[in-house]
Amino acid sequence: MNRLHKIGSYVAIILGQQMRAPLPQFKNDPFFLLKHHLISLIVLVPVLIALWEFHPITHGNHFWLWFVFCFMLSAPSIPLGLLAAGGCLFSLWYFQPHSFARSDALWVLAGIISGMYSSVFMHLVSHRSFKSKPIQAIIGEICSLQQLLSHHIWSIMHMVHHQYPDDPVRDPHPPLNQNIVIFGANMKSKMALHLQNFYLEHWKNNPKNKINWSLTLALVIAVYFCYALFWLLLLGPKIFTLFYITSHTITSFWYVHFNFATHRLDKDGKPQILDLEGKLYPFFLIIFCLELIFIRPITQTPPR
Repeated sequence: MNRLHKIGSYVAIILGQQMRAPLPQFKNDPFFLLKHHLISLIVLVPVLIALWEFHPITHGNHFWLWFVFCFMLSAPSIPLGLLAAGGCLFSLWYFQPHSFARSDALWVLAGIISGMYSSVFMHLVSHRSFKSKPIQAIIGEICSLQQLLSHHIWSIMHMVHHQYPDDPVRDPHPPLNQNIVIFGANMKSKMALHLQNFYLEHWKNNPKNKINWSLTLALVIAVYFCYALFWLLLLGPKIFTLFYITSHTITSFWYVHFNFATHRLDKDGKPQILDLEGKLYPFFLIIFCLELIFIRPITQTPPR
């Protein structure tokens, strides 16, 4: 009974961490992200082993190729993600040329819709917009799984962005005077570097904290790779390519477009935040519908 009680206490602590705002935890615990991703990995590995044993793709001659594509998707780089997407599509066409049907267009459509909704829900989670904390934590984990990006990291970066909008040093993703191609190609990698600098600045740039961050980064990449592998083993190569790759790519493009379009320099070279609601962007239409359901305004300042 004592052992069960201890296990229950640990589970309660973990769930409690999932439901609290990430930035204060990040600032109070240098191992916060490391522990979060370690727990994710512990949960994921048994699931992947089970899927691995029963999925026929793992016994094929070309599985190593899909393995590489999953690793490319997990890297903080949109160009690598696009190369992986193209590689998946080419491999599917080359190795399974007769597997396509007209109805497969529905998988692509579903991927587009889910990709847009995922970006919306991740934004809502970062603003703590859901009344129910358990629902907020669950939605955050689902979005993490789809985007190959922890909602804790997304939320931390988004809060910092709100604190220092368009600051060329402290904002994680200021477009400034870049064109959209350069901005999009570098956005994820710059955010990863900014998170590292933010961590070392807060916890001091010394050998101990550098080692802590290196371990955290290794776990982060391992978890994101497992996320991608989970989708591949769950869906199989065809649906993975048509549905999941489409969904993941749309989410990445939407983040690039939205950040680029809403933060531009004026004629004097000063940053300005643009309001796109008047243009009836689907993003805002969806958010408006969600706000009617969840009541809390999306403009709420993220907790610091």
